Amino acid sequence: MKKRFLSLLLALSLSLAIPSFAAGAAGPTPPTWCPAEEYAVFANSQAYKGDTWSKILSLREDAAAGNLAPTSSSSTVLYNRQRALKKSNDPGVRFELGLIDVKYALNAAAQGKAVGISSDFEMAAYYGKGDEPACYLAYLWNARSKLWTHDLTTGLEGALGYYAASVAYLFPYESFTMDQILNWGQANGVSAERLAYAKSLLFVTWSIPVPSASAPTLWTPPPPRPGTSAPWSRFVAWPSSWEPQWTMTPAPGRSPFGGPPTPSS
Repeated sequence: MKKRFLSLLLALSLSLAIPSFAAGAAGPTPPTWCPAEEYAVFANSQAYKGDTWSKILSLREDAAAGNLAPTSSSSTVLYNRQRALKKSNDPGVRFELGLIDVKYALNAAAQGKAVGISSDFEMAAYYGKGDEPACYLAYLWNARSKLWTHDLTTGLEGALGYYAASVAYLFPYESFTMDQILNWGQANGVSAERLAYAKSLLFVTWSIPVPSASAPTLWTPPPPRPGTSAPWSRFVAWPSSWEPQWTMTPAPGRSPFGGPPTPSS
């Protein structure tokens, strides 16, 4: 009788423990619209625990249902929940919010509505600096999102500058290719006009000496030669002796300095 009682007690203990284990195993997991290999998990992030993870899942569910991003009038609870999470400096939280914004953007585009601008992926990379490959994935999604939210035809003084800067973050990564941005956009319904313009851009890299090995500095190249209309941006000089830099030229095979481009290895 005593052995039977102990067996029943053990079985009861195990039955109570199983749901708790299963609930804990639910996160972190990617949403259905994010491939597993492109889902970033940031070390030591609180995004995947307790109430925070529950709130993230509730926003995922709303986005997955095809809804637009919540507003104070459409869903006060979800709106306030999303707004509060966006104040976080936790990279995992910001990455999750970025993925949710992607789905809301897809929903809006499918309904012919304006797509909202999100900075969550960029903030995830900023707050999670050094946590790889999570930062790389955040930068990748950040560049992709710019195809939805920015009019690239406005030039570097306009929205094109934001897209160019988002792509520049990815240049130091050997695994990066432009197809990871452009093919994604084509598969997810980015307008043909916007995608064609993005494909027409030529990114050229140079190796230039850095004047200082301390903090990064900004260097502005000389103006283009008369008769050219190269869009300009600043070069970022990182703290190392030689580092790939970037700009864009108006046509293949032409350097804005007047000579042939000399891409760095």
